[in-house]
Amino acid sequence: MLWRSGKVKRILVSGDHADWKYDEPDTMRNALLSQGVPARVVFTDHAGFNTWATMVRAKKVFDVSDAVVITQKFHMAWALYLADAAGLDATGLTADLHGYGIRGKESDVRELLARVKAIGNATLDSNVVLGPEIPITGDGGKSWGPAPPPGTPPAGVPRS
Repeated sequence: MLWRSGKVKRILVSGDHADWKYDEPDTMRNALLSQGVPARVVFTDHAGFNTWATMVRAKKVFDVSDAVVITQKFHMAWALYLADAAGLDATGLTADLHGYGIRGKESDVRELLARVKAIGNATLDSNVVLGPEIPITGDGGKSWGPAPPPGTPPAGVPRS
C-alpha cells in the first residue's frame, strides 16, 4: 500500500455519488479504513462526477499540487492528460484487478469518445462544482460530508 510504505501522505478518493444508493467515494474510504489507514489522511470527493471534475477539484478544492493517480489501465492516459490540464503534477499507477464487461469494438468506441470528451473538457475548461476549500494537508474527516439517511446500508455493502 502506498500510504503504508510512505510514498503518499494523504489519500483523496473521488467518484460518483449522485445519490445515496451509489456511493463510490465512501466505498473506497471504508475499504482504506478497514485496512488500517487513519481517518485523518483519507479525503473524500463526493462531487468528482467525471475525471475532469476530479482533477479540477483536487487542485482547487483540496489544494493538491502533485498526485499519484490510481485507476484502470484503459483510463490512465486521459486521466493523466486531464490532471496536467488541471495543473497537477501527476504520475500514474494502474489498478487492474479483473477484466471488465465491455470488450472489443464497444470498448474501443467508448474509449475514443471518452478521450474526445476529455480534450473537450480541458480545452473548454468545462464547469465543475467546487464548494468550500478543504486543504489536503488538514484532517480528511472534514471532507466526508453528512451521514446517509436512516436505513441506508453503509457504503461498500451490496444494495438490493
